[in-house]
Amino acid sequence: MRERPCRARGRRGLVLLLAAAVWVVPGAGPSLPSAAIVAGQPPPSDTSPPAFLGVPSDLVLEANGPSGSVVAYDLPSATDDLDGPVPVTCAPAPGATFPLGTSTVTCTASDGSGNAAEATFVVVVRDTTAPVLNAPPDVVVDATLPGGAPRTHPTIAALLAGVQASDLVDPAPGVTNDAPALFPPGTTTLTFTAADASGNTSSAQSSVLVRAGSATEGGGPATTAGTLTQALRPPENVRGLAAKPGNRSVFLDWRPAQAPNIVEYVVTRSRALKPRQGGVAVIYRGVDTELADRGLRNGVEYRYTVFTLDDVGNTSAGVVAVAVPKAPLLARPGDGARVEAPVELAWVPTRGATYYNVQVFRLAGRGPATTAGATKILSAWPAKARLTLAETWTYDGRAQELRPGRYVWYVWPGLGRRADMRYGKPLGYSVFVVVPRKAEPR
Repeated sequence: MRERPCRARGRRGLVLLLAAAVWVVPGAGPSLPSAAIVAGQPPPSDTSPPAFLGVPSDLVLEANGPSGSVVAYDLPSATDDLDGPVPVTCAPAPGATFPLGTSTVTCTASDGSGNAAEATFVVVVRDTTAPVLNAPPDVVVDATLPGGAPRTHPTIAALLAGVQASDLVDPAPGVTNDAPALFPPGTTTLTFTAADASGNTSSAQSSVLVRAGSATEGGGPATTAGTLTQALRPPENVRGLAAKPGNRSVFLDWRPAQAPNIVEYVVTRSRALKPRQGGVAVIYRGVDTELADRGLRNGVEYRYTVFTLDDVGNTSAGVVAVAVPKAPLLARPGDGARVEAPVELAWVPTRGATYYNVQVFRLAGRGPATTAGATKILSAWPAKARLTLAETWTYDGRAQELRPGRYVWYVWPGLGRRADMRYGKPLGYSVFVVVPRKAEPR
């Protein structure tokens, strides 16, 4: 069979005309699927669903907070033997918050004939981070009984009851201790243990010096319960931590903790999916509330934790944000841009690509930017990394119009001959909004 794309110039753009006597097989034509024309024969029946490529392996991530973890996985791609590349929708979507435990991600892809394919993978979010338990201060008390000081002594009781732990996931980790009922004269070492709901534990030690005689026995002035309050309280976390990815970079900013005794912020970085590669690195210590982390690898998910330190040396549980730096491959219009028709689409050329497939969908309402419920209005195969959307054109035998509304567009690089139907990973997708043309002044 021989391809015969039919072209005609239409108003303000290229309009493709299909005669009523032909049937269409996607894959050819500059802005429509290829047309394979067989006189006198009906189109073949399409019963084959798209095939998936690059479905993520099962993922295991650390929880970033009580609600779980944000997971920024890569969408798989799907190719149909007639339609070529087709968009893939996954739920939960990339960037969604996954709760603690095991979740199944279901990805679907459908071709123009309604054949649907499904692929799944598993995301496990676990909590293996121990609570933060700051070392309590050592205390000095005078004996109140012949055998020493009971655990009900006001200062000792304040110490035992006042030690607190903080945790990324568990809002109220428990704290236990090995205090005896009676502290004998001399020094007793106490061990405090914090445990969160996931069974992670941490410990810290403190000493209690009980003096049987006067203050001249050592230890200085006796500790009072009131002096323990601040020393035992974990500092507040920062607020509003945000991580914005860039090209080989991530920009962090946060609002300062409200407590007046915060003296320093500490920022650590690790790899979210492979934390053992590179370990946990301290990348900042200081008082600024923003940070640019540069020289990163694009496509790697990084996990940032911001801690606060107070003037007595206590550390907060920390706040976590994740980000995946990446080069912007879809150049214009920018994601979310408001534009007037006609619209020029442009993207970064892919090495080795001999052509591209561009698909445009009109979104319904203000919902998520997915193809579910959207209307496909164009599939084009430009040779260069740009394409101009005219105000009107014909696609799939129907007149289309770039009217005001929200649109999402996708780009796939084509490899080799069009007939081979070989496509690389999608360059991404982006949303633009067409607004009414401004009236020209008279």
